[in-house]
Amino acid sequence: MTWLEQLVREFYEVQGYWVRTNVKYGPTGHGGYIGEADVLAFEPRERILVHIEPSMGSESWAKRKEIFKRKFDRAAPYYFDMFDLPIQGIKRIAIAGWSLAPVKIEIPGVEIMKVSHFVQQVMTLVAEKYQGNQSPPEQFPLLRTLYFAKRFGERT
Repeated sequence: MTWLEQLVREFYEVQGYWVRTNVKYGPTGHGGYIGEADVLAFEPRERILVHIEPSMGSESWAKRKEIFKRKFDRAAPYYFDMFDLPIQGIKRIAIAGWSLAPVKIEIPGVEIMKVSHFVQQVMTLVAEKYQGNQSPPEQFPLLRTLYFAKRFGERT
C-alpha cells in the first residue's frame, strides 16, 4: 500500500466509512483476478460506496485516463460482491497529478482530483475535527503526522 492509499484509507475511516483496501475482484478460475480496487469506502448511513483509485504515477494524462478508465470499468460489475451490503449509490474518484497544471482528462462518472486538492481536503478535515490537544487516534498515523506537523510547525 502506498502512502497515498493509506492517507485515503485514513481520511475515509476517520469519517465513519467502512474501508477496505486492495480488494481483489473477478476470479479468473485459474488462481488470478481480473483486477484490484485500491480503496473502497462504504458510508453506512447513506449506503454509498466510494471507489477510490489513487495514483502516484507520472504517466501522461492520456495514459492515466486509459488506466483509470480500465480500472473503474472492470470493477463496476463487482461492486455489490466486493461489499456484501445494501448499496444505494456509487461514487468513483481518481486521485493523481503532482504538478500545478490543471487536470487534463475527463472520464464520465469519475471525479478526477489532483493529489494537492485531496491533501487540502485532508488538512481541512484534520483542522476541523482535531483542535487543541485532541489529536487523531493512533490507528491513523498519517493523520496524526499531519496534525502534529501543522500544530507544532506553526510555532517555529
